[in-house]
Amino acid sequence: MAVMVSGYQCRIGQVQSQFPINTFPQDIQNFTETVQQEIFVQNQLAILISGEPGTGKTAWTQAVAKEILVPLGYVIFILDHDAVENFVPPTYLEQICLIINEADNLAQDRSLEVAQTNSKTEHILSLLDGTLYQSVVDESGINHQHKLVVLMTCNTKERLDPAVLRKGRVDLMYEFTYCFV
Repeated sequence: MAVMVSGYQCRIGQVQSQFPINTFPQDIQNFTETVQQEIFVQNQLAILISGEPGTGKTAWTQAVAKEILVPLGYVIFILDHDAVENFVPPTYLEQICLIINEADNLAQDRSLEVAQTNSKTEHILSLLDGTLYQSVVDESGINHQHKLVVLMTCNTKERLDPAVLRKGRVDLMYEFTYCFV
């Protein structure tokens, strides 16, 4: 199941993917195998894909969601520009994947004037740290072990806040270089 969240509205459906993983260039398929292995061993995994427009970043996140995460029981949340600032992952779901496209437009360097007027960067940092997802203890006092995968895309890492790229926030990074789409 997938939920596309836009501000305070959402649309529920199935993940669609135009391009299966096996249609991507071999280096991206190899990276995808690494991602899949990490999904099995880590409770929280953040992946940042960068590259020029048309290199297949968004198509790849959709393919990973459809072919790897949904079969493992993950619920996919695709967050648009308006939803990022207010989204809190539901704690009753044990396996969640967040897809954040165009992260360089959302988690902009806070030293830039354009980023001073919103809290999207801080919110994304909280999602990456797990503080919005793993800090709530249920009524019984038990803190359930949840699995969280965050897939982010960006055109350029230079506009991202340096805190996003800090060790411990993004586990895997890869640059897509081939014009694919």
